[in-house]
Amino acid sequence: VVCRMLEYQFAIQAGRASSFGFGSGSGPIWFGYQNCLGSERSIADCSIYTPSLYVRYYHYSHYYDAGVVCYTEEIKARLVGGSQPNEGRVELYYNNAWGSVCSSSWDIREANVIC
Repeated sequence: VVCRMLEYQFAIQAGRASSFGFGSGSGPIWFGYQNCLGSERSIADCSIYTPSLYVRYYHYSHYYDAGVVCYTEEIKARLVGGSQPNEGRVELYYNNAWGSVCSSSWDIREANVIC
C-alpha cells in the first residue's frame, strides 16, 4: 500500500526498517499498527490502531519502525510443475534469475495478484 501511495508498482520486501539498515526514526509514532488487505489506495484506508492506545498497551517504540523496498520494473512470473498451463509452483524472474516465491501465509489474495 505504501509503495502504491509513492507511485511504485509494488513492494518486494517489507519488515522492520532497522533490519534493512535504514535506521530507526525519532519523534512521534503516528500509527502503532496497520492491518491492510493490500488493495487500499492509501495507508489511511487500512484498519489503524492509534498509537496513544496501542503504544501504551503493546510498548511500541522506534525499534518497530516500518521499512519497505519498492520496485517499479515489471517482474515476470511463471507457473512450473503443474499438469496444465494455469497451475503450478510460482516462480518470478528477478535480478536476472528465476526463483521460487516462499511464504508461510500465501493465500488467495497473493495468488490473484500473480494470476
